[in-house]
Amino acid sequence: MMAEPSPANTVLLVEDEPEVLRFIVKVLAVQGYQVLEAHDGAQALALCRQHPGPIHLLITDVVIPDTSGPELAADIHALRPNIRFLYISAFDTGLLRQNFGLNARAAFLQKPFDAEELLKKVHDVLQSQD
Repeated sequence: MMAEPSPANTVLLVEDEPEVLRFIVKVLAVQGYQVLEAHDGAQALALCRQHPGPIHLLITDVVIPDTSGPELAADIHALRPNIRFLYISAFDTGLLRQNFGLNARAAFLQKPFDAEELLKKVHDVLQSQD
């Protein structure tokens, strides 16, 4: 049984490229996801602390201005233990694992991606059993 996206699915998106941010927000919003937008780690942590409801998924670029995606994910996981993670980046995954501590098991989507690839990966991550 596949759960359909609904306003009950909240995504925290951390992306410092405005065009990519707008694209992801538009794709997810059309599918009924509530998207909280952040441009850096500090803003993401503030949103994470302030948002009254659950946040189901963190989508973060691996390389962001004030931290790294994996470091931010660890900080957010401490605040919201049930959150799931999806990393995005234009960099090669081998380089990201070596230089940014990206876990080999982490959900990852290589940029550039299209709307269909994004929605499939978000759905898969939200449905995955850890």
